[in-house]
Order: sequence, then C-alpha cells, then structure tokens
Amino acid sequence: MSRPPRTPRERWHAILKLCAVLTTFLTFAMVAANWAASMDPTWWASSETTPTPNRAERAAALERGITNALYTREPDGKPWTVELKQDDANAWLAERLPRWVENRNLIRDGSTLEVRCRFAPGAMLFAGRTRKSGGITEIAIRCASSPTGPSLAIDSFAFGRLPVPRWLAVWTIESAFDSPGGSPRDPARSIVHNGNLTSDQFIIHLDDGRTVRIVAIEPIDRALRITCTTHPASSP
Repeated sequence: MSRPPRTPRERWHAILKLCAVLTTFLTFAMVAANWAASMDPTWWASSETTPTPNRAERAAALERGITNALYTREPDGKPWTVELKQDDANAWLAERLPRWVENRNLIRDGSTLEVRCRFAPGAMLFAGRTRKSGGITEIAIRCASSPTGPSLAIDSFAFGRLPVPRWLAVWTIESAFDSPGGSPRDPARSIVHNGNLTSDQFIIHLDDGRTVRIVAIEPIDRALRITCTTHPASSP
C-alpha cells in the first residue's frame, strides 16, 4: 500500500525537525571553529626557548653574524652557507621586530606585535598576533630548490588551528596595519598576496655595490640553511 500523503501539519513538523537539526549542526560547527581558532598552534609554546634576559644578546649577535657573513665574503661567485638557528631567529623576532614596527607606527591599534617561527624539514612556519587581537594567524611556507634558485610558496593559512582561505587571512593581516600596501617588490607583501617569491627577490644589494644571490634555502630541524654567492659590483 502506498503511504497516504502528508497532511499540512505533518509537513510543517518535518520542516521544523530539519531546521532544528541544521541549527544544532551549525551551532556545533561554529563552536568547534571558534575553539580551534582560539587555540595556539601546536608548536607555538615550544618554539621560544631563549630566556627573556638573553634575547637581546642573541638578537644582536644574529645581526652581527649576518652582517659579517654578507660583507666578508669575496665576490668570487663561489657558494657559501650560513645556518640560522630557530632560537636565534625567534630571539630577533621577539626583540627587534616589535621595535621596528612600533617606531614606524605600522600597527593600526597601537598594539604590540608578537611573531614566532618554526623551522622543520622542507617548511617554515610563521605565526603572529597583536596583543589586543589575541588571535594567532599562522602561515606555512614550503621551500624547494631548483637550478634557477630557491622557491618559497605558501602552503596554507590558519587562525590558531583552524585552516582558512587565503583571502580571509590576507584581509586579517592587512587590517591590523596602518600601512599594509608597501612596495609590490617587498618580499613579505609578495609572498602573502601572490603566494610565492620570484627569483629576482632573492638578490641582496650591498651598499658597496656588490650583490649577494641566495641560491638555496633548506629548512631543517630547528634551523634554516641558506646558501649564497657573492658577486662584484659590475655583475647584473
């Protein structure tokens, strides 16, 4: 026997049940998403191991080491390699970056910027937040090498532990800054907007006319191995 058609009352009850199920599902989904977004990335707490009193010393030592590496190499085109420790990078991000941003009044709400990084085989993770916003935005960058040079491309964005689309992350990052535009050739702006860096953005121009070309970037466990070549002022 065929089932008799539903009465208007039965159809209305069915619609109410469906709405209740959908509302419950959406509520749980929103709660779960908010919970994931409010959590720190799994690596955030363990990325910073330098005691606060020693950060300034490590940051200054890192700057001196980079300067010496760039300016003491002969412009002979031969490869040379430096290794950037994760702890040194995080000390610099904690000590120098906030002051640089604050001196230029870049943060829209006048808050303090906090950024940390994690180096793992094949990838770099950067995450940051302002003190007032509290929420952490994470960018995962994949590294690769080729005959034409290194390649950096964004793998993913996340709010806390919640994956989000690029447009939402870019809007969130830019909304925190008073001067988000910057030069189209600025590496930070390029990789956030375009998702990658071009080969000509791996060239450093020294004030004595020499150029340093980054030819390989290799993230390893808690360190970043960078290979460069130095060229005389006449080189393109």
